[in-house]
Amino acid sequence: MKNRITAVLAAASVILCIFSAFTAYAEESMRQTPLSNVPYLESIEFENAVIDGGFVAGKTVFSMTLVNPEESPRLSRYKINGNAKAFVTYNYDNLNRQTGVSVTLAFESGSVIYTFKYSNVRELSINSNANLAALSCEYGEVQPAINENDTGYKLYIPSDLTTLNITPVTEDTNAYCYPASINMELNGNQEPELNFTVNASDGSTKMYEFKVHRIDKTVAEVEEEMEQPGFVSFAQGELFYQRPAFMIAFIASAAGIAVILLLIAVTRRITVNPCDSKEKPFYSSVE
Repeated sequence: MKNRITAVLAAASVILCIFSAFTAYAEESMRQTPLSNVPYLESIEFENAVIDGGFVAGKTVFSMTLVNPEESPRLSRYKINGNAKAFVTYNYDNLNRQTGVSVTLAFESGSVIYTFKYSNVRELSINSNANLAALSCEYGEVQPAINENDTGYKLYIPSDLTTLNITPVTEDTNAYCYPASINMELNGNQEPELNFTVNASDGSTKMYEFKVHRIDKTVAEVEEEMEQPGFVSFAQGELFYQRPAFMIAFIASAAGIAVILLLIAVTRRITVNPCDSKEKPFYSSVE
């Protein structure tokens, strides 16, 4: 009887060990491998930042080192497995210093947030840099390119875009922008004006205005263009002054003006002066 109990306990111990090992393996697998029915990031890269240890699909929290700690990183490229939209936000501490970047994948059944914390947050530096470096918008293109002098810009979006997710990127990591992000629903024809105010670390501010314009391309057409090698711009050729109709009208107008000027010059040459310079005046004044 005692041997039988010992055998049963030994078998139970073996089963328990196997179950524990299987549970640990399953938990590790679930931690490292995203669920197949939930969209997830396959890869992601930033300008001015390197993900410490590289990006690992399945993880959602990372450490990231800024190449230049004084400049904000920018999302350069990413790849999503599944149907989801991505938008970026910047994280700040109570001193309004940038401490990291969050990338949210939004899909029909929920969302997943990836956090990239800076490993080299610099000490607070007081300066007057209130410049915007970029405007992060998945289906938006700013023209002209954001620079230190201009504060008024146009933001071009596809004709059928209904959700606008925008995050302003400050040039200086010590500056912050209000609003920190914009997430709005649009109707089919809406072209709003967006305003942002950048606050420098010394308290000075700079206001920016972006006028939204729709181009004659759908989101699907823009996505197809963006996937092409060497993609630069989806608005190129779609701006009013780049369209064929405008060019034809401009050339026709220029040609018409040139013809008119030519006719004026020719007319002046062939027109006969009705007055002879040697002819004596018909009427003479009486002194």
